[in-house]
Amino acid sequence: MVSFRKLYSHTWVRQLEYREMKRFSILGFRWPADFLEIRIFDFLNLYKVDSGIAEELIIELYKFLNPNLDVDEAMICGEMDQTFEYARWNKLHQDLSTVTIKDIVLTEDINKAAIIHIYKRVCDAFYKSQEYDCRHYKYGSLSELRRSRDHEQA
Repeated sequence: MVSFRKLYSHTWVRQLEYREMKRFSILGFRWPADFLEIRIFDFLNLYKVDSGIAEELIIELYKFLNPNLDVDEAMICGEMDQTFEYARWNKLHQDLSTVTIKDIVLTEDINKAAIIHIYKRVCDAFYKSQEYDCRHYKYGSLSELRRSRDHEQA
């Protein structure tokens, strides 16, 4: 379980490169917690966020919130095979349009390779969906995204 302190940590902000954090602070993000409840589809519809930037940010969140990266290192060195149970995750997340960043980053027993694999599947689904428009971003900022989501829920 991730501590409340980590979700609202300035340490994470300092770990990201200045240009990356500047991009997200302009959009209204301040803490790791700001990212977690956002659907991947909505995140990819934010101004100045493309699939590469989104993937990098998700990996950085994972590294910060899961500081024990021994499994990742063992897999990179070939000392360990993939242990993540994709079938269980797929069963819980059949509709990829509803997957949030939290659903990927904070899944039990997740590792970096599994995150990349799952993210690419969600990304592929996004680019094939009606929500994708190559000429227009749906949201200009985090506050605009939240207002839209609150309006839809009302």
